[in-house]
Amino acid sequence: MGSKGKEKITGSLFNSQGQLIKQLSFVVNEGVNQLYLYGNELTAGVYLLQLKTNEKLITQKIIKQ
Repeated sequence: MGSKGKEKITGSLFNSQGQLIKQLSFVVNEGVNQLYLYGNELTAGVYLLQLKTNEKLITQKIIKQ
């Protein structure tokens, strides 16, 4: 995820029924940032990860096998 400067990001993980599973908040620095999601506690299935900044909302589908 690219950032134009230091900013706060909110991440929300939803299951396939739309239920909120986990919510995270973190600060990223200017440039390209890598975010790691450890899914050890997640069961197999399809999840949606939403990352929200002040300017945009990014949604990514995640499949855990």
